[in-house]
Amino acid sequence: MHNIEIKDLKSIKAQIIELKILREIQEEKISESFKLFKSTLTPSNVIKNGFKDLIESPKISVLLTKFALNTGANLIIDQVLGKNRSVKGFINSVIVENISTGIIAQNAPAILKNIVSFFQRKKENLEQK
Repeated sequence: MHNIEIKDLKSIKAQIIELKILREIQEEKISESFKLFKSTLTPSNVIKNGFKDLIESPKISVLLTKFALNTGANLIIDQVLGKNRSVKGFINSVIVENISTGIIAQNAPAILKNIVSFFQRKKENLEQK
């Protein structure tokens, strides 16, 4: 803030008006900043930003992709081979799960790329209709 030489009552009133306007502008800026800060602290934004940070990390992204692919594959294998129906189904599903885990571990990026391109083609086909 700068010092202003005040000579009379008129200049005092002008300075008071100027300071009030400056205060209102600063209060508005502080209020907007607080609202923005408050909105970033909502649980949904905290979770969203946390997932965004996780996904942007290449190592974690690959690990999450492998986990999701393995989990999905294991669920399908369990249903198809009947893991809980018989001993034979259990043994078969365990063997196939171990094989699929190895395949997914080696080819996760390619598998994910193919899945994404499949859904993009589906979306394009639906948009063309």
